[in-house]
Amino acid sequence: MRSFQILGFSALFLLSACAGPYVLESSPDLLAAQGALRVKSTKNGNSKLKLEVKHLAQPEKVSASAKTFVVWAVPQNSPGIAAQNLGAFQVDDDLQGSIETMTPHHQFEFFVTAEPKGDVGVPTGRKLMWTAVKP
Repeated sequence: MRSFQILGFSALFLLSACAGPYVLESSPDLLAAQGALRVKSTKNGNSKLKLEVKHLAQPEKVSASAKTFVVWAVPQNSPGIAAQNLGAFQVDDDLQGSIETMTPHHQFEFFVTAEPKGDVGVPTGRKLMWTAVKP
């Protein structure tokens, strides 16, 4: 009986510690693009994110001035807080890519844009893929 209680607690802990994967929606002109976002709570209260994409066209095919993809988070229920750049990634010759990053937020809009460089302060490209992350 005790082992069932421990097993049940372990399963509950794992379910609460990791959410997803969240399936990203894609822009109508990128219907082949697929994305999955995994979210895991860290010991210090951050959200660790891992995005994996498939069939996402090279950035310069999406926007003539783009050289990279950037992932963004906009906290929900926090008016006035702008989108936060969480990092940049590329896709390979098979049109697959991934990025691991962190945010202090637990409930946020997550999206991907094509940008001229990875360190842009605000999104200049349109949303290509997106999802809402909720605890």
